[in-house]
Amino acid sequence: MIDPSNFSKTNLTILRDERIGLVRITVTKENLKNVKKIINELKNYPVKISTNVIRMSRYTKNDLLNLVEQLSKLETQVIYLADSNGAMLPNELSEIFVESKNIIKNNNKQKLGFHGHNNLGLAEINALKSIKSGCDLIDGSILGYGKLSGNVPLEVFIPLLNKIGLNSHWNLEMIYVTAQYFYKFAAKSKYFSCRSKGALIGMKNLNLNEIKKDPNLLFNFKGVTKCEY
Repeated sequence: MIDPSNFSKTNLTILRDERIGLVRITVTKENLKNVKKIINELKNYPVKISTNVIRMSRYTKNDLLNLVEQLSKLETQVIYLADSNGAMLPNELSEIFVESKNIIKNNNKQKLGFHGHNNLGLAEINALKSIKSGCDLIDGSILGYGKLSGNVPLEVFIPLLNKIGLNSHWNLEMIYVTAQYFYKFAAKSKYFSCRSKGALIGMKNLNLNEIKKDPNLLFNFKGVTKCEY
């Protein structure tokens, strides 16, 4: 993942490592000019490029689609839309992905991806809605492990896909063996004890940088353990 605000050409030599197949660049309205420059630099390396629009819930639909329009004209392979705050609702995503897919079809035909967060407990249904609305790629993780309430849990989402006839080629046995093995490590972290705080963030459509600057943006309930973000 490349954050354009921290980008340095001196770090790019690692991309010659054949184990690295894809690079993601975080995108906002404000950094689009820098993103274009970085993409030009990445053309010299044997990696696929994904532009990741972060905090999509903070944009109007028109602003978001305008970003997709501009990104679809660049020489990249994937455009991701990330619900970083876990605040998007299924019907909102459906409209955005249908229109985004049409935009991409008219330009460079990149793959369209969705990165969801489970702050409001909607990660799986949002991912499913995205697929049905034209999305090609979905991010997920074992146990949904990720910041705050986590991401799409693979051990739940893949059986869901199979249930509705969108059969995946994933090895469910290996996923469950991995989930069982990983659980003991996840349990030692603060992931499970802090997941509920994500609901407050999703409800208020906040991002972590805002909370770190002003923890009072969240409710401070007596007796509830504070989380380290």
